[in-house]
Amino acid sequence: MSEASLTYRLQFRVRSYEVEPNGHATELTLQNYLQEAAASHAHQLYFSIQRLFPMGLTWLLVKSRLAVERYPLWQEVVEVETWPAGWQGAIAWRDFIFRSESGEVLARGTSHWMLFDFRRKRPALIENCFPRLPGLDKQAIDRNIPTIPKPERVDYERTIPTTWLNMDMNNHANNAAYVAWAMLPVPASFRTEWVVDAMDINFLKEVFSDMELQSRVQHSGEGDTPVTLHEIVNPDGQPVMRAQCTWRPRKENETYTIIREEAHGT
Repeated sequence: MSEASLTYRLQFRVRSYEVEPNGHATELTLQNYLQEAAASHAHQLYFSIQRLFPMGLTWLLVKSRLAVERYPLWQEVVEVETWPAGWQGAIAWRDFIFRSESGEVLARGTSHWMLFDFRRKRPALIENCFPRLPGLDKQAIDRNIPTIPKPERVDYERTIPTTWLNMDMNNHANNAAYVAWAMLPVPASFRTEWVVDAMDINFLKEVFSDMELQSRVQHSGEGDTPVTLHEIVNPDGQPVMRAQCTWRPRKENETYTIIREEAHGT
């Protein structure tokens, strides 16, 4: 298949419910765009979960990386370009570039998807199931995502109940829910001044409805390069997700200018 036929573009307009108080999209917004573009393109290529389910197979996101140049503002149109980028063993790679309407690169990402046999509860080799699974030999970003270490200490922590609203078509928690849970303990006072510059994620175990999770964060780094290590553990104390984020100060063009009254209710 040609590069053109394997490259997919999907546009999003940043909605008011996808932005934070300064008016720009969040890392969670971009993660949602990433997974929607991936699912839509897989559907177009006839490798979606709707095709895989009758075969006892599905895709599970096991690693992802997102590096952000600029967060888009409310009402901006964002185009996500994505393509399958090859495979090895049970893992298929998919890359992404986020652009503004003017063509400015907003972010780059990569993701590792495991082909999983849910009847046998084990990975399935792509060579045995889809030996002609297409892919392009190009990268949006370095896809060598490391194994994230366990935090050595806990600086922030939050108990999180899971609900039915967190579940997806695989009948477990959606990967974007993990991102939201991981970020919840980070104090608002820090997030007011800082944004995620890059995020590496290891998705480790399934999460289901009506569980109680612990989301823990280690905050380290000095000056303009704070780093946070994130770990979410299930009721058995097993890690279900680990992530590492580097942060940077908010840029001037990442604030949506609006007029606010000094006091609420005036």
